[in-house]
Amino acid sequence: MKSINSTGERLPLSGVVISGPPSRSFPASSPFSPGIIESKTASPWTLSPLLLAALCIVNAFLPEFSTRYAWVPFLASLFFLGMPHGASDFARMGDFFGAHDWKNRCLFFSLYLFGMGLVLLLSLIAPGLSLLGFVAISVWHFGRSDLYPARGTVPSFLRLASRGMMLLSLPIAAQPEPVQNLVDGWMSILGNEALSEMAWTRVTSTAPVIAGISIISSILIIALFGLCRDFASFRRELLETAVLVTMLILLNPVFALGAYFLLWHSLRHLKIQSGREVFSFNRLRELCGLDPRRAILFIPTVAAYVVLSFVLFDSWKPDLQVALLLIFFAVVTPSHEILHAIIQRSRSRAGNRVLSVLS
Repeated sequence: MKSINSTGERLPLSGVVISGPPSRSFPASSPFSPGIIESKTASPWTLSPLLLAALCIVNAFLPEFSTRYAWVPFLASLFFLGMPHGASDFARMGDFFGAHDWKNRCLFFSLYLFGMGLVLLLSLIAPGLSLLGFVAISVWHFGRSDLYPARGTVPSFLRLASRGMMLLSLPIAAQPEPVQNLVDGWMSILGNEALSEMAWTRVTSTAPVIAGISIISSILIIALFGLCRDFASFRRELLETAVLVTMLILLNPVFALGAYFLLWHSLRHLKIQSGREVFSFNRLRELCGLDPRRAILFIPTVAAYVVLSFVLFDSWKPDLQVALLLIFFAVVTPSHEILHAIIQRSRSRAGNRVLSVLS
């Protein structure tokens, strides 16, 4: 094998003053405010855990199901929901800066690509370090993006850390071998030796401790919701925690993480953006990344993946295909997270300004 490797407010960003016309502004409330979720996007908050629970039931009747098809969710995410949800960043830039603000749109898009280039360079120079960075930012990104809003009865950072640690540690603690194969694939594609046995032993000995802490903290969070009489959050947290723990323990870890990314993270992300529209031709194009605003990022990314697959691999190797896709995700995730954090902060400021005016 060869190696490779919106408001009308003015917001300072890297020395640039950003402004958007009122006609392209964001809604004043946060995208994760309970009102928006209950009225427009209720389905993903229950649909995602139910879909993953269904996969657990299938695997209970067909014990080899998740192992035999471990690569399917990740590879499916290349064409449906997963990569398209990342490609939606270009569309969100357009909404954020306004239809006619080409200067700031082009500047931010250039910074976005520059960030991707830096991560790729780091990955080629230090594959192990880039893997650790990808794990760390994934813990933060999944926790921040995928948690439903609560009333504030439980500190958000506690929920974020608990969920993120669970997603990354429990699969290793339950079934370390498939994860090790994935890590070795990451290292070999980037032109480095496999992770040393000593380093992996440390990982496998630490993962159960972190997983235990995350499960205990999740139980405490559920109890706090109950004590504070926030029963809606209590039920949701209980459902999500039960489904995630079951899935991450029983299913093949590569299959479980891929299914989570595809049917939980990406599905919720795209559904929150699109509101009520579900079944339409335009909606289908969004989910597949083929609408004009997403295709500008989606099509080149898929083309690059396909070309690299032919260049790197002499035959079909599922573990390596998934590892290559994870490298693609690692390259884009920091820029993706920064963009979403900036937009969410801008929305929060706009909401606070409206509330102050109303009061």
